Amino acid sequence: MTLRVRMISACVLALVVSSCGNEYGPNNPGGGSAGGSGGGSAGGSGGGSAGGSGGGSAGGSGGGSAGGSGGGSAGGSGGGSAGGSGGGSAGGSGGGSAGGAAGGAGGGSPLELDGGTTIVVMQPISGTFAPTAGALHGPGTLLMGGGTDVDAAFVWMHDTLAGSPSTKMGNLVVLRADVNTDNAYTPYIYALAPFQSVMSIYLGGAGGNGARATTRDLTIAAAIVDAADAVFFAGGDQADYVSWKGTAVMDAVARLYARGGIIGGTSAGCVIQGQFIFDSVAADTTGASVVTADAVANPYESTISFTRGLLNNPQLPTVLTDMHFVTRDRFGRMAAFVARQYADGFAPSGVIGVGIDESNALLVDKNGVAKLVQQPGGSEASSGTGAYIFQPTGAADTCQSGKALVYSSVKVTRLSAPATDSFDFSRGCGTGKLFNLTVNGAHPSSPYSPSPYTTSGSATTCP
Repeated sequence: MTLRVRMISACVLALVVSSCGNEYGPNNPGGGSAGGSGGGSAGGSGGGSAGGSGGGSAGGSGGGSAGGSGGGSAGGSGGGSAGGSGGGSAGGSGGGSAGGAAGGAGGGSPLELDGGTTIVVMQPISGTFAPTAGALHGPGTLLMGGGTDVDAAFVWMHDTLAGSPSTKMGNLVVLRADVNTDNAYTPYIYALAPFQSVMSIYLGGAGGNGARATTRDLTIAAAIVDAADAVFFAGGDQADYVSWKGTAVMDAVARLYARGGIIGGTSAGCVIQGQFIFDSVAADTTGASVVTADAVANPYESTISFTRGLLNNPQLPTVLTDMHFVTRDRFGRMAAFVARQYADGFAPSGVIGVGIDESNALLVDKNGVAKLVQQPGGSEASSGTGAYIFQPTGAADTCQSGKALVYSSVKVTRLSAPATDSFDFSRGCGTGKLFNLTVNGAHPSSPYSPSPYTTSGSATTCP
C-alpha cells in the first residue's frame, strides 16, 4: 500500500526527520528495505518505520516518542506501511497531519507526497536521518560516465563531506527523473561508506510517468535537499532535469554546494553538471538520438539544443560534459557541441569539453582538481579508457549551419590511470597523455585524425 500525503514543504521536512529517526537500512533485521517478517511492505513484525511489534515510527509496543496508540506527529497504533488506523490526514489513531507517514516510509513502502499533477515519491531510507551539526569539508563535484557505477566515487563523496573515512556523517539524497523508480541506489550507497542516511526521491519525468514535476513538487523536494549534505542525480533523460532550471530544487542544490556539500551525477545526471548542457530537448521531440556522424556533418542539425547555467557550478564555469563516451563514440558530437558554444557567442571565457567513459568518474575537489577513478571489472574500465579533456584555444575552423564541422589541432588530455592521472580545471592542465586532434565532418563515419581512442599520446603534467 502506498501512502499519499498533501502538505506544505515545511511539513515535508518534519516528516523526513521523524520518519528517519531509526535504523531501517539493508543491514537492520526487522526493518526497512531488507526487513523481517510481517511489517509494512518490508518492515518488522507489525512494523512502523523501524519495525517492532505494534510500533509507531520509533517501533516497539505502544510507541516510543513518536509512536503509540493515539499517535504523535509521526506515530500511530498498528503501524504498517501506511501508518495506523483512524489517523489525521495520513496518521495513526488520532495522529497529526504527518502521523503514520513515517510508518509508511519506514516500513519499506514508497511515500508519495502529492505536490500537484505528478508525485514526489520518497523511497524507504537507509540509515538514520540526523541534521549534520559540524561543518562540511567540501564542496566537491562527482562526474560519472554512466554504465556500471563506480563504488570509489560514492566513498569519496562521504570522505570529502566528513573529512574522514571512518566518521559517520552526511545525508545523501538521490534525485531521479526517469522511468526507473526502484530504490536500488539507497542501500547500495549506504553499504559503501558510513553516511548518516541515504534516500532516493523520484520526481516524475516525461520519460517516466509521462508528466514532469510541477513547481509544487520541486518545492517539496527542495525542503528535503536543504536538509541534506550531498545530492546525486541518477541517469535518465537530461531534458527532464533541465526543466528544473530556476526552480526551488535547483536553488536548494546550489545552497547545498555553497555550504560545503557534494553534488554530482551519472549519465544524464553528469551531463547537467557543466555550464553548457546538451539538453536533448529538441531530440526528444522526434525520438532521435544525436550521434557523432550527424553532429559533425551539420553541427546545427535540428535535434541539437542546449541549456546553459542550470547549476552554475563555480568549479566548472566553462565545462561541457558528455558520457558513455567511447561505447557510443561521442567524441565528434562533443566537439560539435563545444564548437556551437563559440559560434553562438556563449563562450567569452572559452569552453572545455569533458568526455567520460562508462565505469569511470572524475572527482573534482574544492580546488577544481579532478582525479580519475574506475570501477574494477566495469564495462569499460578494463580497456584502459577513462576521461578526455578537449581544450580548443578558440572557435572551430568551420561551424555553420548545413556545413561539415572542421576543428583543427585541438589539445586533448586523456586520463586513463586512476593512480596518477588528474586534471586541474582552475589551471587548465593535467597529468595524463597529451595529443592534438583534428575533427573533420566531411568524413562523418571517420572524422578523427588521429583516432582519439587508440593514439598513445605523450606524457604530460601540470607545470
